[in-house]
Amino acid sequence: MAGSGGVVTGAATGGTSADPGSGGGTATGGAATGGTATGGTNVGGGGMATFNPGDAAVPRWCDTQRVLFCEDFDGVSTIDEFLSGKWFVSTTGGTFSFDTSAGTPSPPHALRVRTNSASNVTAIGIHSIPPFGSAPSKLRLQFALRIDSGDDVGVASGAVFAGIVTGARLADGIIGLEVGPGPSLRAGFQEPANGQPTELPLPSAFPTEGAWLGPYVVEADFSTDRVGTRTGCIQIFDGGVPQLDGCSPLPASLVDPPVISIALGVYSGGLGLTGDVQLAFDNVTLTAE
Repeated sequence: MAGSGGVVTGAATGGTSADPGSGGGTATGGAATGGTATGGTNVGGGGMATFNPGDAAVPRWCDTQRVLFCEDFDGVSTIDEFLSGKWFVSTTGGTFSFDTSAGTPSPPHALRVRTNSASNVTAIGIHSIPPFGSAPSKLRLQFALRIDSGDDVGVASGAVFAGIVTGARLADGIIGLEVGPGPSLRAGFQEPANGQPTELPLPSAFPTEGAWLGPYVVEADFSTDRVGTRTGCIQIFDGGVPQLDGCSPLPASLVDPPVISIALGVYSGGLGLTGDVQLAFDNVTLTAE
C-alpha cells in the first residue's frame, strides 16, 4: 500500500488543502455542513451527534443509521457541492462524479471515481473524524462497493480505495482495502511517513465487475494488556463473512491514533501502476466501540 507522494494538510474546518499525492496541484475543502448522519456515540467523547435532514420529503438512508459517521452521498444535488463540502479532495490522476444509475443501493446518488492517468494517482477524498475522548477498542468502516474496472493494476502496484487513516493525512498511516494485480483484492496497511507497507491477499476470487457488492467492512480491533501495551489487528468482511484467516496483527505505529479519518477513492501504491480503475461507493458508515 505504499505511496510515494505528499500528504493532505488541510484543517478539518475547511479552507484549502495540499494535494495528498505526488502529482502536485491543490485540493479544496470546506466546513462539514449538512448531509451528515451520525447519530452514534463518539467513544469517550460524550454526547450524541445529530443529523438535520433539512427539507427532504423522504428520509435519507443515513437518517436510519445510528453510527459515528454516515455518508450516502444524497445530501447535496451535484458533485461540485460534494467536492467543495466536508471532504478534502484531491483529483490528481482521476475524477469524481455522482452515479445515478439503476440499482444504486440508496438512490439517487452513489460516489464514482475513475482514474484518467495510468500511474501515480491520488484521486481520493478524506473526511476527518472528531478526536476520541478515550482510545477505541474497535473501528468498523463499512460500505457498498461496485468495481467497474480494475484489471490493469501493474505488478508490484496497488490501488488503495477505502481505508481508515490513523491521523488526518495519508502520511499518518492507513488501514484499508485495495485492488492489486491479477486483478485481486487485498487488505493492507501502511505505517506513517510512507513507511513499510504490508499486503494481505483475500482468498476469494476477484468480484464480478459492474455489480454492487458487499457490504464490505474494514475492521480494526485494539486491546491493552495489564502493563499498558496496546495491540491491534485488521480483518476484512464481505457480506458478513471474514476474509482473512484470523485478525492479522497491526504494527505498533497504527494501534493508538489520536484521531482518525476516512479515505475513499484511488491512491497509487508500490510502483504506482494502477491503469484504468473505476469504482463506486454508497452507504458508507463508521462505527467505534
